[in-house]
Amino acid sequence: MYQFQLAWQGTSLALPGALITLCLAWLGRRDIARRLAMPVPVAILLIVGVGAMLTLTLSPGPPVLPLQRVPYCVWSPPTVWDSVLALRTLNLRSLNVLMFAPIGLACALSRSRPMVFRLVAAGLATPFAVEFLQYLLPIRRGCDAADVVDNLVGLSVGVLAGLLLRPLLLADRSVVRVSSDN
Repeated sequence: MYQFQLAWQGTSLALPGALITLCLAWLGRRDIARRLAMPVPVAILLIVGVGAMLTLTLSPGPPVLPLQRVPYCVWSPPTVWDSVLALRTLNLRSLNVLMFAPIGLACALSRSRPMVFRLVAAGLATPFAVEFLQYLLPIRRGCDAADVVDNLVGLSVGVLAGLLLRPLLLADRSVVRVSSDN
């Protein structure tokens, strides 16, 4: 529970970000679903996942210092196995993994295979873009290669789950087969 408290308190715009995300999910659900060829609930999942990720990663960090750019990057990435093992407990590493799983799940559940590839490609680029922006912007957050690895593991877990669920969730139930006895 302490890790959730730390993540929540370390994000000064968590509540406004959550409210804005929920409003955008409700207002944009049908348009996003149509544009990305996905069911409306999956579009809501994608919007909420992306909104939560942006709120938690790009809003200003804890107000212990004045708003400034953190002038360093930690580039000692852990192994993928370290990210998987982090899921045994709730900590900032496991939250980094879990944050990207819904995004990966939603990406894999588009009805269009070319769109799945485009969404997964965008998902793969996102952790690198987030860490670059954390380095560049004056938001009291530094970039860390461990975050990139954790995010990519979470995205992969979500995509794999989506690909496994895809036949069940995207089955065309509107097709009625009629046999002719003639």
